[in-house]
Formats: sequence, structure tokens, C-alpha cells
Amino acid sequence: MANDLSATTWFLDTPGATVLWQGQVYIKSIQWWDGSGSVGDLLEITDRNGKSIVKTQAQAGGDVQSIGVDHWVEGFVLKTLTSGNVRVHIK
Repeated sequence: MANDLSATTWFLDTPGATVLWQGQVYIKSIQWWDGSGSVGDLLEITDRNGKSIVKTQAQAGGDVQSIGVDHWVEGFVLKTLTSGNVRVHIK
């Protein structure tokens, strides 16, 4: 699949260095489904300037993490996603 930023819940499954969203965006929460079930899988999201928004690691096989963010960010980059998919809930 490919990253989909067409609704108020973004569906992301393809990491890279590309800035997916250039402007300001208000992020309410982020949910990560670690599909491989491997302890140690990584998720890292930064703003367009490289400032960390979320950096986390799977703690158990098939881990599901919900992260409350509740603030504005300047740009959006899905830098690392070793497994699964991410849903970003924006305002």
C-alpha cells in the first residue's frame, strides 16, 4: 500500500525521508499496529526539521501502541517503521 493523507485519520505504512506534510498540523493521537509480532520493531516520526514527535519500540509480539500527542507540529515525516501500520488522528 501507500501512505494515505486524504482524511482526518491518516493511514501510513511506507516510511522514508520524504516530508509527507509540509505545513502545520494538529495531531491528536497516533496508533501503531506492529504487524510482524517482533519485539524491538521501531516507529519514529519527526517534524520537517527533524525534531522528534514519536520514537518508540515494540515491547511484545503484535504490540499495539496508542500515543497521545495533542499539539501542533511543523511538517510530518514517517522516518522509521519496521513493521505494521500507523494511524495518525489529526484535527
